[in-house]
Amino acid sequence: LYIHPEVKVLVYDVEASSFSSAQLSANSYRLFLPFYGDQEVGSHVREQLPSALSAMQYALLKTTRYNDSAVNRSIRGWLGYDENLKQGRVDLDVLHKRIANGKTRPIRVEQDNLDAFRSLIADVTNQGVRVVLWHPPTIDVLDNVDRTARLSVRQIFRDLADQSPSVDYFEYVDEYRDKHELFYDGIHLNGKGKPIITDMLADNIHQLGIL
Repeated sequence: LYIHPEVKVLVYDVEASSFSSAQLSANSYRLFLPFYGDQEVGSHVREQLPSALSAMQYALLKTTRYNDSAVNRSIRGWLGYDENLKQGRVDLDVLHKRIANGKTRPIRVEQDNLDAFRSLIADVTNQGVRVVLWHPPTIDVLDNVDRTARLSVRQIFRDLADQSPSVDYFEYVDEYRDKHELFYDGIHLNGKGKPIITDMLADNIHQLGIL
């Protein structure tokens, strides 16, 4: 916000594993490398780097901050190309096998992550920014795994919205969880599902009268 103080609304994608670090790659910090020159981001990334030599490399050789995926995303954004790259329909047999083999992320609330999330929301809203939390659809096959835990996490989001007039929460799970034709996999929408949910989210935000 210190770079873009004109921002008035933060739209934040949340889901059942938002507060779990399980099965996250140890190299997730690399997603932030393109923003290494920012003071706050750079400080966070340096804490994750394996050596001081790596820090020097990213500071001096800016091209090393980018891999093919980051370059591709940058070009897509620069060109305004927002077509969904996830085409096709979920393979339910594959998904069932992943679940049976424990290949899906466990749903749990790690207190440090929850505290960090609440702190972020408080920091943003204290600066006069409206926060819109939204939970995209999760396919029913996956949504039935750790169902009680998933519902508990969703309640956390509802409580945050109830407790602050600056926080709104939209949930699109129950209405779409059984519409398998809209899913690329268990949690990602395909080219057919994306515009449906995007339009609905846009309508919900518009109805708030904040844009």
